[in-house]
Amino acid sequence: MNLYLIDGNSYVYRAFYAIKGLANSKGFPTNAVYGFTTMLLKIVREKKPDAMAVSFDTSAPTERHILFEDYKAKRRETPPDLIAQLPLIRKTVSALNISVFETPGYEADDIIGTLAGKAASEGIEVFIVTADKDMLQLVSDNIRIYDPMKDRLLDTAYVKEKFGVGPERVTEFMALTGDASDNIPGIRGIGEKTATELLAAFGSLEELLDHPERIKKDRLRQMIADNREIALLSRRLATINTEVPIEFDTASFRMKEPDWLRLLSIFRECEFTTLMKMIPTAAPAGKECETTSCAVSSLDRLLEITSTIRDEFVFDTETTGRNPLTARLVGLSLCITKDAAYYVPVGHTSEGKHSFEQIDKTAVINALRPFLEDEQISKTGHNLKFDIMVLRQEGIEIKGRLYDTMLAAYLLNPNKSAHSLEEVAFEYLGKRKKSFTEVLKKRATFAEVGIEEATVYAGEDAALSCELKQLLFERLKENGLDNIYFETDMPLVFVLADMERAGIRIDAEKLTALSGELAVEIDSLQKRIFFLAGEEFNINSPKQLSAVLFHSLGLRPTKKTKTGFSTDVDVLEELAEVHDLPREVLAYRSLTKLKTTYLDVLPALADPLTGRVHTSFNQTVTATGRLSSSDPNLQNIPVRGVWGRRIREAFIADEGCLLLSADYSQVELRILAHLSGDSGLIDAFTGGLDIHTRTAAELYGVSPEKVTSDMRRVAKTVNFGVIYGISSYGLSEALNIERKDAEKYIKHYFERHPGVREYTERIIAETRERGYVSTLAGRRRAVPELQSSNRNTRQLGERLAVNSPIQGTAADIIKAAMINIRRRLDAGAMRARMILQVHDELLFELPEEELDAVRELVRQEMEGVVCLSVPLKVEIGYGKDWAAAHA
Repeated sequence: MNLYLIDGNSYVYRAFYAIKGLANSKGFPTNAVYGFTTMLLKIVREKKPDAMAVSFDTSAPTERHILFEDYKAKRRETPPDLIAQLPLIRKTVSALNISVFETPGYEADDIIGTLAGKAASEGIEVFIVTADKDMLQLVSDNIRIYDPMKDRLLDTAYVKEKFGVGPERVTEFMALTGDASDNIPGIRGIGEKTATELLAAFGSLEELLDHPERIKKDRLRQMIADNREIALLSRRLATINTEVPIEFDTASFRMKEPDWLRLLSIFRECEFTTLMKMIPTAAPAGKECETTSCAVSSLDRLLEITSTIRDEFVFDTETTGRNPLTARLVGLSLCITKDAAYYVPVGHTSEGKHSFEQIDKTAVINALRPFLEDEQISKTGHNLKFDIMVLRQEGIEIKGRLYDTMLAAYLLNPNKSAHSLEEVAFEYLGKRKKSFTEVLKKRATFAEVGIEEATVYAGEDAALSCELKQLLFERLKENGLDNIYFETDMPLVFVLADMERAGIRIDAEKLTALSGELAVEIDSLQKRIFFLAGEEFNINSPKQLSAVLFHSLGLRPTKKTKTGFSTDVDVLEELAEVHDLPREVLAYRSLTKLKTTYLDVLPALADPLTGRVHTSFNQTVTATGRLSSSDPNLQNIPVRGVWGRRIREAFIADEGCLLLSADYSQVELRILAHLSGDSGLIDAFTGGLDIHTRTAAELYGVSPEKVTSDMRRVAKTVNFGVIYGISSYGLSEALNIERKDAEKYIKHYFERHPGVREYTERIIAETRERGYVSTLAGRRRAVPELQSSNRNTRQLGERLAVNSPIQGTAADIIKAAMINIRRRLDAGAMRARMILQVHDELLFELPEEELDAVRELVRQEMEGVVCLSVPLKVEIGYGKDWAAAHA
């Protein structure tokens, strides 16, 4: 039998400092909990211990503190964010059913020493998991130290090699050298090498202290003679007490099945999605879905079920893939009451059929069409955009009042990064369900899943959405979020579905040619980098680049990471001021990213028949309400720069068509003017002045006509920096100016715009009191960071409080404009279609003959979508490609 004893305090501190900034959506810090848990589970998974126990210190003073007042006095105070996590860490250990030991008046080391000694005396093989060297005194034939940081076992041979003496004399070694981490004094001036030599020459510490005259070196002899009491005190402080009064029962240490329900509850509270997935599916964790799921094998039975539909029902589609434009329908699930769900298989393969008869897909579609297209019947689902697009492929247009539980969950807590049905069901209902990945296992598509298993899974999806609908939409109403759902987020689903289906045409040959050109440019950059470095190396390796910069070239490092000196963008930009190589590396990285992310990838993603690329627009990812784009991400293509423009030239219109770009001008600054009521900003925008030129004139004390491009650049950075709560340090870094100059710019800005200062102070105070911010349309975002005990986190909260209403309102404005434009295009039977949204820009493809009408329609809707105290302004361009339209 083996026993692993965990030094809990060592683990806690390592976890806290190893992982930075992790917190749940409510702002509660979770980095220590996550790090501690993953390290503990790593031991369980890799070492497979027979028994395990964790020991913690208590706050009660120990004998060592009484003996020596300054014991551990130099240790920094435990951070408040770590203290807050300790109860949750203890709960996690308890939920894992691992024994915990903590005894007032004794340190964790003493408890571990006592347990190790008792276990070893019973012939149990003991492994103490710690990186603390004082534990080496416990090493014996049956007791070894496992250092998790270096992943190695430390035994008697290691101790003798390190200290020159056996484990039984480690405390004598520490008596001489002391221990800075615990503030054990030792004898000042004696290092490890001298201590090893002294112990080798004397049989014990007492012999050394009793006979200092045997020491040949005068200074050393005097040090030993003068510090006898300090040495004895240091040994006593370093000696682990192996006689702590605790019970030792072998059975209580044995590994047991974790309490999965409690563990899942903790992971849910902390929002540890990855750890939640590691909990066995068969574990009794969380309530099971109580709905009965039945497979439908005949058209008569399906018609019998649909005949019971009155005002509403829930539906979900199962397909062969996650791309709704290419996936094939495998089955549909229906839920009319929360007590019963049905699954209608239509496309399972022979492997997944077994002996079950499937209804013809066309017959199923025809049977469900009247209900899915009935505007008087409301429908509920989770991620309805996917289902809408899948059923469009089958010729069905979903109509009626729609309840999307994914959108509802997102609106209630936009700070969460994921809103899958599994997570939402567990968060709000306490029910755990299998994920799609768990069901799929090693099968290629859902079509290969057996119908019986598919029925349980798909029926549960519909049933959970049914149960969630009432709960989530009641909460939306309670929080005043129902309007933003029904007027903006849900109508936008159809707009995004249209855009995703339309896609955007690319010139694949041009992109491939550009990739070749860029390869030559990158190769040239690489050769220049090697010339400047004086050697060849892997430019993509941070370790090798660091060696070149800070060793070969001797540049001064500015930031350190766990693995060495940083070579991130900020560091390279700073180093570029004193050497050409960092500047060339930045250019190399930028061009390599363009090549690998776009030029090499986009041609392969284009539909071979249409030459169009279809991105996915995500509504539930960003905390501010902005849309994001993925597979591929078309929102990150650079706007400026030669290569960014050339890539956009490869996004083209169909024959006889044009691309039209409509871009809001300085929309966030206009929103700031409205929210703050600042007269200076309002006057500038209502007067049609260039806001950056005006700010530059104010900052530099010159007339607008004397503002240079550099002055305007500074003013632009200041204007947008205010929105994002930029500090004087941040502004000085962004503009590469002295910090005192940055402070002067910010101070001068606020003196000229007191309304902005009043707004920032007011919104921060209101957010601290309410706990959340709101956009003009009512979208909310919680800002728990303002309540943090950590100063940096609170400052982040202040920036979020100022920026989120502005950025969120900008997102709401363009969403509303998208909805209105689609309605008018449809109403006018125009062929023009919206194909892309990039932050504040909308891109349209339209026949050349519709240009004037569409340009005027888009301008009207975008500029008139909301009434602010300043006018919204849209810049519109057009051309045969995206670059020309954006010019």
